[in-house]
Amino acid sequence: MQLRNLTSLLFASFSGKLVYALASLMALPLATRLLGVEAMGMVGFFSTLLMVLMVAEGGLTSNIIHRMARSVMASQQRAARHREADLSMISSYFATFTVLGIVIFMGVALASEFIVAHWLDVSVVGEIAAYHSLWYMAAFIGLNFPIMLLQAVLVGKEMQVALNVLYVPYSLLRTLGVLVPLYVFTSLRTIDCYFLIQVIVQLAYLLALLWVVYGKTGFLPWLYRFKSGYLRRGYSYGRGVLLISITSIVATQYDKVYLSGHISLKSFGFYTLASTLAGVAYIFSTAFNSVLFPRMAAYFSANDERSVERIHTSSLCVVSSMLALLCCAVFLFKDLLLSVMFAPDVVGGVSDVVAVLMVGTSLQALLIVPFALQLATKWTTLAFRLNLIAIPVMLVSLPFLVGRFGIAGAAWLWLLYNVYSAALTFFFVCRRHAYLLKGVFTGLKVLTLTAVAGLAFFGAIKVICGVITNEYYQLGIVMLAALTAALLSLALNRKSLLAFR
Repeated sequence: MQLRNLTSLLFASFSGKLVYALASLMALPLATRLLGVEAMGMVGFFSTLLMVLMVAEGGLTSNIIHRMARSVMASQQRAARHREADLSMISSYFATFTVLGIVIFMGVALASEFIVAHWLDVSVVGEIAAYHSLWYMAAFIGLNFPIMLLQAVLVGKEMQVALNVLYVPYSLLRTLGVLVPLYVFTSLRTIDCYFLIQVIVQLAYLLALLWVVYGKTGFLPWLYRFKSGYLRRGYSYGRGVLLISITSIVATQYDKVYLSGHISLKSFGFYTLASTLAGVAYIFSTAFNSVLFPRMAAYFSANDERSVERIHTSSLCVVSSMLALLCCAVFLFKDLLLSVMFAPDVVGGVSDVVAVLMVGTSLQALLIVPFALQLATKWTTLAFRLNLIAIPVMLVSLPFLVGRFGIAGAAWLWLLYNVYSAALTFFFVCRRHAYLLKGVFTGLKVLTLTAVAGLAFFGAIKVICGVITNEYYQLGIVMLAALTAALLSLALNRKSLLAFR
């Protein structure tokens, strides 16, 4: 079977993540004004809870992507023969994920009273609203399990365009759309109403995904018999992914879990806002992962190492240059950006940590390139072992750092963890796959040169902005400069972009 154009898949995936990131940035100041900083702490707790509980999928989504990607490489005749087996596998996984969602929903809902009474430091929001919010969070997370499975099917089949048609309006509804009723009707401006609307949007997205997957594959949940053999084989592959997921969740979410129960919800709201802004870097990792993982799996199944090296190097160059420019812009203009978005009392709490979190998150996003390679080759021990070494250090050092430096201590620990992960990941990947060494050095060279050029370029723009008193004019100049820098970087990386054709 002829593979789909990688550039179009990447564009579809990236555009959807970009829309979500931009809509999230636009929604942040509005949500903060409508609901308050403490309510944003509740949103941060929800995001952390979602990330932590998604580990219960046990690596099965990676297995379904891997299986679907192999079927993309199969000939038309073989694909037709195995279509029934693929649909039976999807049906078995869908049933499993649905049951998982129900169990998670009941667990969180039953624990909600304890969480409100003994973990969250609730004052302005109110305990009743927080209690109701946790029930809605439980429903959202429960629905997210079958959604993950359906999205994995479309990604594995390289149907990112069809997925993007749903994901873009879903992103807009989840970020900006949920705020419209709160803005129009003052009686709805409570955190529990916010999460109730989120659940309604989530349910609509699940139904839309079912409809699209049925149209593309013929899958219906009740059409095929459940077969436990698919799960046994899936867990044999997903066992390593599960270990990575568990240790990664501890390493990447421990700071938020700890802060949510040991500082005020308002201070945690500041950390949540800064983390959300820094999370813009994830548009590159999530966009590239949904394309790189299934394509690398397909290339490895065909023993095509040359193609793997080509897209690995190209991805490193493109992602590293974009992330370097993003970090430079945030480092130099964070105060301007925050003052336009938030009230002065919020700016001070967020400004102290957002640049550090952005650099750490950017390193985490860059790691998606070697991580996609590891999943495609079923090499799941590296990330697990690196996390296993880092976790004890983080568990011991975070309480000390937070006690001494507040949320800034947690931000610096996040940065140090990602510096450690990036350095050792690329070292061991090149040691195992020597043919990737040249490409990694090329990516490092691009990263360094872009960072130096970005600091010089945005430094000059900051001097220009210094003679302008209007903040909105300054922000317009910065946005225009950032767009120019991004386009120039893409032009300089045109050879890397050609590799995605």
